Amino acid sequence: MIAEVLIGVFIVLAVILGIVKIGAPLADAFADRLKLKFQELGPEQERELKSRLDALEEDMRNVKRQMSGLQDSADFAAQMQQTRQQDSGGKIEMPDKKKV
Repeated sequence: MIAEVLIGVFIVLAVILGIVKIGAPLADAFADRLKLKFQELGPEQERELKSRLDALEEDMRNVKRQMSGLQDSADFAAQMQQTRQQDSGGKIEMPDKKKV
C-alpha cells in the first residue's frame, strides 16, 4: 500500500519535473520572440500605431457622446409615457388610426 503511494508520488514528481525542464526553455524562447517582434517597430510604424490609437480614442468619445444622447432621449420618452399614464388614470391610450 505504502509502496504504491510512493511510486505514485515519484511518477507525479517526474512528470512535473519533465514539464518544468521542457516548458521553461519554451517559455523563454517565446518571450524572446515577442521581445524581438516589438523591437522591430520602426519610428514610422510607431507613428502609424499612435495615430490609429488616437483615432480609436476619438471614435470611443463619439460613441459615448451618442450613447449619452440616446439615454437622455430614452429617459425623456419614459417620463412622457409615465405622465400620459398618470393623466389618463393608468389607462394606456392608443392614438386613433386614420383610414386611408
